[in-house]
Amino acid sequence: MRISKILVASLFISTSALAAKTECIYQLDPASVKVNWTAFKTTEKVAVQGTVVDVKVESPQKSKSLKALLQKTIGSGSFDSVKKSDSGNPARDQTVYDKFFSLLANHAQFKGTFSSVKGDDAAGTVTLMLSVNQKKEGVPMTYKLADDGAFEATGSFDMLSLGMQKAHESIHTACEVLHKGKDGVSKTWTELALKISGMIKKECAQK
Repeated sequence: MRISKILVASLFISTSALAAKTECIYQLDPASVKVNWTAFKTTEKVAVQGTVVDVKVESPQKSKSLKALLQKTIGSGSFDSVKKSDSGNPARDQTVYDKFFSLLANHAQFKGTFSSVKGDDAAGTVTLMLSVNQKKEGVPMTYKLADDGAFEATGSFDMLSLGMQKAHESIHTACEVLHKGKDGVSKTWTELALKISGMIKKECAQK
């Protein structure tokens, strides 16, 4: 009799556990979002990095999945002055603005949204739909979400695919000497890498 009661109790607990659902709520802190760019010079592909310092982000208060949160988050900004980018070198920032960003349409106004999110809460892939210079391009990115909520997505695109040939030629000419490597060849890569980071709060509870 006692064994039967134990079996019934175990069955009840197991059934209850199966019936219980874990629901999670995801929330992005817009103020935590940072966008970093990386350009490359010389044939050895030496990185030159900077930060976009004026990014406006719109994100839902709460979402029931990471995918839903990302796909409803919109980022935008504009390089209408040298103060919109920081590479740690004021002289370089001025050159980058004068010889690159200022040559793009509408002061290089940009807008980015995520789409095609594939993966889980730890890692996956996502497409950044980037609109800039009156053109639009899907930038493939990989993302990861740490246990502490730190989110990071990285990817790269070719400047020429977004009509930046004039701006690329301008910055290359302005920095021709500085972009010479050990082989004496001056090279300014058309590849531009992006890193988007921020803090995503995740709270889960059984329903």
